[in-house]
Amino acid sequence: MYKVFQIVISQAEANAINAGVERAMEKFNAYSDASILGKVEDSHFFEHVANVDVDEVEEVFVVMNRWDEDDEEKVERLAPLHSLSVGDVVVDDQGNAQVVAMFGFEEINVKFAA
Repeated sequence: MYKVFQIVISQAEANAINAGVERAMEKFNAYSDASILGKVEDSHFFEHVANVDVDEVEEVFVVMNRWDEDDEEKVERLAPLHSLSVGDVVVDDQGNAQVVAMFGFEEINVKFAA
């Protein structure tokens, strides 16, 4: 079982970002760093959006991007989410976190609670 964490930006937050609201800009900057650079320094803006019942981290990527009927049965949706993308974080049962990188996954030393 893997936990999936994503930075989700609501429409209200997007409006605040466009207005230059400082707190919203912090979240946007964290989102940009993660989604463009695969850089995750802390878990503050990430939400636990799903649990995926598979054996290997690579399967999480396949399941959350293919979305066929069999895949849907493996995903427990906890919040609004998007397909697994660069900057999203996958955490295994031992608490080891990996960020989706441009190519594959990279281990990160950031703790995610859920």
